[in-house]
Amino acid sequence: IAQDATSRDSGWFQISQWGPLVTAPSPPFNLPSTPASATGSPQQFSLTARELSGAFNISRVYFVLSVAPVVTANSCHGFYDRGTNALYLFNDALTAVMGPLSLGSANTIENSQCTLHGSTSAVVSDAGTDLTVRIGMSRKSTFTGNKNVQQIVLTNAGRDSGWSAVATWNQ
Repeated sequence: IAQDATSRDSGWFQISQWGPLVTAPSPPFNLPSTPASATGSPQQFSLTARELSGAFNISRVYFVLSVAPVVTANSCHGFYDRGTNALYLFNDALTAVMGPLSLGSANTIENSQCTLHGSTSAVVSDAGTDLTVRIGMSRKSTFTGNKNVQQIVLTNAGRDSGWSAVATWNQ
């Protein structure tokens, strides 16, 4: 309380807070892919996601091949699920998920735009703050033109990185 010369006081007001400092957790983020630019098909893209609280907090790494970070029907859109250690691919209409495709297996899953290859897919690194997943894929001959490999990361707490282009794939 503060009082002026006429004995009027200002009332109580908070000037600070006692207790632990609480900050909002930072969102995960995407790192550039390896390779950053590719030509021809098939390819292997290593997608890296970073979560400052630890890679163990990353639940999924989504990808889509497109010109803009928009998921549309008839796209090559899928994800790596950390809980099942497998890849999934959406059907052409985006109404169903195909998979799981076990990493390292001889199996494939495909839609009209692309094929995911288990034999050339693997977790490259899952330590510290980074999760890197190599995804082997090929484009169908009808899915032509230059595309960006777009990526978004989802954490166990539901935070996401937002879509960003991490590589280009020309064909």
